[in-house]
Amino acid sequence: MNLAAIRNIHDGAEFFAPTKKLRRLSILMVIEHNPNVSQHAIGRLTSLSSAMVNQYIRDLQQERLISVEGDNNRTQTYHLTTAGRKELKSLRALYAAELTALCEGACGVVKEENCGTGD
Repeated sequence: MNLAAIRNIHDGAEFFAPTKKLRRLSILMVIEHNPNVSQHAIGRLTSLSSAMVNQYIRDLQQERLISVEGDNNRTQTYHLTTAGRKELKSLRALYAAELTALCEGACGVVKEENCGTGD
């Protein structure tokens, strides 16, 4: 699952409100794919404000899910820790399970409506 797929599902979606877990998943995925990414770029890629990205970065760092190296914003790099990789794996699994359940439920409803098997 890549970040573009998540963004495509949720960008402009009327029925899917972004949650803290989705934001964390998106940020961890961006960092996984590009440790040299800036906070501004993370915001652009995840549709989050710079202030929100900054808060999430601080939280993820305090939780020891990421490490930050470099002296200033221009030289900083972000790296997933072992715990961060485990968190990312867990969030991906939860996300996939939720999407699967939603799709199965929607398919069942459509099938009932189109086949006349509902009451």
